[in-house]
Amino acid sequence: MNIKYVNVLRDLMFFKKYNFKNSKAVRRNILNGQSFVLAYCLISVVYCYFRFPIEQSVYFLVLLPILAILWFFFFPYLYINSINSQNKRNRKKPDYKEEVELNVSDDLITVIKEGVPKEFPVNSIKKVVFLKNYALIYINETDDLIIPLYSLNPDVKDALEKFITENYGDKIAKK
Repeated sequence: MNIKYVNVLRDLMFFKKYNFKNSKAVRRNILNGQSFVLAYCLISVVYCYFRFPIEQSVYFLVLLPILAILWFFFFPYLYINSINSQNKRNRKKPDYKEEVELNVSDDLITVIKEGVPKEFPVNSIKKVVFLKNYALIYINETDDLIIPLYSLNPDVKDALEKFITENYGDKIAKK
């Protein structure tokens, strides 16, 4: 099976938001970042408490834990806002296009992006998600495919869905 399609900026921004809300790996990374900042701030407070006189560090001892707790709770919202602002900035650059060619054989998946081929064994697909306008194929933690179904020919779209259902039916998560 050979499919050629183009990812535009809107597709990539959609994927970032979807992945933030639904990916366990992204959630784990964000929780690690939140926890690191919280732990760093608390260790700093303990260090200042024992190292400096209380009169000199009272503001630091009060302010830093408050900032750490605020960071812990508001970081996900800041992340989504950064994606939204990035999306607004990128709307001024509508010419971004990424041409992708997807070749699937019995034992190998070849993805060609911008002329650079990348090969994966067929059994490396971890999960497939069908949404209204997209098919998201998760190959591993760092590689995934965003297939904009709205831009595919209906025959190609049906052939892709049939192929994935037949070969990866146990890995499909329909939303």
